[in-house]
Amino acid sequence: MKLFAYPFGADDFYMKPDTALAKPTDDFFIPPICASITYAACYVVKINRLGRSINEKFAHRYYSEVNYGVCLYGHPKVFPGTRSEQKADIRHDGSLWIPGLALDYSLPMPRTYLGKDQLEQISLQQNDNTLQPDDAQLQSFPIPSAQVVAKRIAHLSGFVYLKMGDLLLLELHKPLPAEPGTRLRVLPEVDFCIK
Repeated sequence: MKLFAYPFGADDFYMKPDTALAKPTDDFFIPPICASITYAACYVVKINRLGRSINEKFAHRYYSEVNYGVCLYGHPKVFPGTRSEQKADIRHDGSLWIPGLALDYSLPMPRTYLGKDQLEQISLQQNDNTLQPDDAQLQSFPIPSAQVVAKRIAHLSGFVYLKMGDLLLLELHKPLPAEPGTRLRVLPEVDFCIK
């Protein structure tokens, strides 16, 4: 199984290892190499047949199940007076640190998939320990259209041979910062803390 992710607003993809998959309620522990974590809710498309150089008008045949989850990203520690400090200054524009894309257990998502017409929107809730449940922010994101999914499948299949079980992750918003102690929920099943 391969995991391909398209960052929000980007035309290119990156790959995550299959060790990134996590149960929807497993807490995420920030690795010592990372100074901070960001996250983005994502729409997940499960590829159901083999394909290469897929025409966009036939891409709808290559998936029938979808899911949702959270992509977590690590950001490097900064060491004063070094190149990492200079790179960290540049990275404030929202770009991602390549090793931080491949963290283990950085994609919590449910194990049960839904039919592609069953998921209408994805709701994300961030609740810090310092907030009461009533103060938690709830954001809802529309599902990418069938045309957007078809475009991504066609683009991706121009580079790699898609196989049954591969996952295509489409971020729904720009990555947001998360501090240790942050509780993230993608309703109804994903519910975990960052520690």
